[in-house]
Formats: sequence, structure tokens, C-alpha cells
Amino acid sequence: MTSQQKLYIGDLKTDTHRFRNIISQLSHAGLTEKLQLFDEARAITEYYDLPSFHEALQQAHKNYIRPITTNKEHSQHHAPRLATDNPRNNPLNNSINNSQLHPYQSQALQTHQHPQPPQLLQTPHLTLDDVADAIESRGVYEERDNAKLLALCYVSGLHVGVEGASGTGKSHLVNAFLDCLDEHIYTCSLSSPTATYYDENITTSTIIYFSELQKAGRDKTLIEMIKDLSEGKESIRKVTRGQQTHTLRIPAGKQLIYTLADENNYTLDHELSRRFIRLKTNTTEEAIRKRKEAILTRTPQQPLNISHLLKNIKETQLNVQEAHPQLILNLLPNTSKTISLMQHYCALIKAHAKFAGRDHTTPQDHLNTYNLFAKRFEEQLSQLENKEITLNAEVLHDLL
Repeated sequence: MTSQQKLYIGDLKTDTHRFRNIISQLSHAGLTEKLQLFDEARAITEYYDLPSFHEALQQAHKNYIRPITTNKEHSQHHAPRLATDNPRNNPLNNSINNSQLHPYQSQALQTHQHPQPPQLLQTPHLTLDDVADAIESRGVYEERDNAKLLALCYVSGLHVGVEGASGTGKSHLVNAFLDCLDEHIYTCSLSSPTATYYDENITTSTIIYFSELQKAGRDKTLIEMIKDLSEGKESIRKVTRGQQTHTLRIPAGKQLIYTLADENNYTLDHELSRRFIRLKTNTTEEAIRKRKEAILTRTPQQPLNISHLLKNIKETQLNVQEAHPQLILNLLPNTSKTISLMQHYCALIKAHAKFAGRDHTTPQDHLNTYNLFAKRFEEQLSQLENKEITLNAEVLHDLL
């Protein structure tokens, strides 16, 4: 990577300053220099994929590039592309390949080529808002953020739990989400964990659902089962009947989901807690009021079928690269319990990219993850550390 390229690759503050300088130079640059500067500005825009960059680039094209070219092919080559709410609708994503992604951008930036995209999802579009709509179509209202987080956990293979007071819709939310999936789901009996080991259905299941986990109490067998499976290991139990000892196994590779009423005495211990993304039902007065209004006024809908689209995103082999690790390093605190939860946080960022069909993350993915999950992350880490923890949101100031 040349020293010139380092001016606008990998460091947001430097790149923003460089971008603004380029835009200001366009007004008095010559024809050839205008085109070169515009391509540099576009390279920055494509790398960061921020709305402010797209808007400035569009205005620059209108003011300085369009007047000097009437050639249709040339105009198409240099026309900026705006970010959209659905990144997979964004034509910008169709001009990105591995040679343009950090730290492998040099060839594309030197030649200004726009090759074919990397491995993208070959399915109809599905956004996180579509997932939230599908949950609402099943009668669950004012839980859009949790619906999106459940979807991100699903495509990432993360274990997830939904907690809240009794009667706040935990099971309703989870059941609605599970109804959106094309998976073999096993609902675990909390009354007889040993019987679960004998059930052949759990062997072929892909997701195990523990409903009302507080009912498990202190059942050692069940807790050890959950710990083994949540760690990615098979769960083994030896059972003696008469003169014979049987070895029962639940294979590894299961994705776990639970609900938990938090007013009960049972709480997840720290070892188990750090293996799950822990969500809270929305119980604000505003949410409850809107939920009541929706129940009274909304016409029942046909549940939206998104199962094949969600599964396709989950199974598409995209090796998503974190293009902005410094954002994470500066955002998350340096505490002893941060590492395991940091892996969850990073997985959610990459899941945003996967929904967009990209094999790299953008600052927008970081912003979206922060807006959805920062509060819950702080609460979960504070519980593990036994002190109040806050994220360093200042590092996202330029993005916000």
C-alpha cells in the first residue's frame, strides 16, 4: 500500500479530512484532475459506505463531473451511487471485490476498476426490517429491535436468551421468531432432563429451545447439558439401569435459545451468562401503550414467510472480514470479562454485513450494532464485572 493510499484507507479521521479536501479542490481543478480527484473521493465513499459521503459525492458529481461529460458510458462509470436502507439494493455493493477491501485495496484504487462483486446472496432481498415485519405479522408488537437481534444471532450461530418479567411476551416473541425459521427445533423438557437424552428428536435438531428456564431450578443435569452445548461440545450422560450402564449423547453443534422470567430467584451464573446474547423484552410505558393500541386497531395479517430467505443468509459461505478493528478496540472497555462478550459483539457486526451480502464490515455496520445492542452489552458486562461499565461512544462521534 503506497503512502498516498494510506491517506484515505483505514483511518476514519484522516480519510474524512482527505475526502473534504478532495471535494473542495474539485471547483478549481482541471478536467483530468477533476476525474482523478472524483475517483479518489469515490474510493473513500465505497470503503466507508456512509450516507454523508454519498450525499457529498452526489452533489460533487452534479456540480463538477456531469457538466464536463455527455458520454453516456463515461457518465455511468463516474456516477456516484447513494446508500439505501437496504444495502443489497445499493449499487455500490456491486462494485466491491476483495481487491478493494482493507487491507487489499491497492490494485483497484490504482486502476479505478470496478470488478464484479464477491460472493453475494443469490436470493430475493431480505432486510432486518423485513424480519421485524414478519414478527409483527405474527402479532408481536413493539419488539422490532429484539426481532432484529434474534435474526442476527441466528445467522451468526450465537446462543441467545430473552428475559423479562412474567407476562411481558417473552415466549410470544421467541415462538413468533422460531415460526419464521426453516429448522428442526427441539423444545427441551425441563421437568425430566434425563428423558431428553433418550429422545432421538434432539439428535437431529438444529436448535434447542429451553422455555421458562427458571423452572429448571438447580437441576445439575440440565445446567451441565446447557453448559456443554453452549460451549460447542457434545453433552454426555451415563445412566445405570440394573446391571448395565448406558452412555447417552447429545451431539455438538446445536444453537440454543431460552426464555427466563427475571423476577424469579434463578439467575444464570457468570460462566453460562457469557455464552449467550441476553435480550430484554421492551416494557416501557410507551411500548405497552402502543402494543395495546395495535391489538385493538390492527387487522390480523397472514404471517410473512421468510424462512427460506433467512436460512439462505445463514448458510451462505461468506467469510466476513472486520475492516475496522480499531473502532471495536476503542469502543469496548479493557476489562477482564470483555473478551468473550467482545466476540459476540463482533459477530453481530459481521452479521449485519452478511445480511447485506458483503464479505467485509463497514462503519454503518458498527453504528447499527451499537444502536441495537450497546445498552444490553453494557448491562451484561456490568453484571459480570460487578461494576458499572459504559462503552466509549466518543469513537463513533464522527460516524454519528
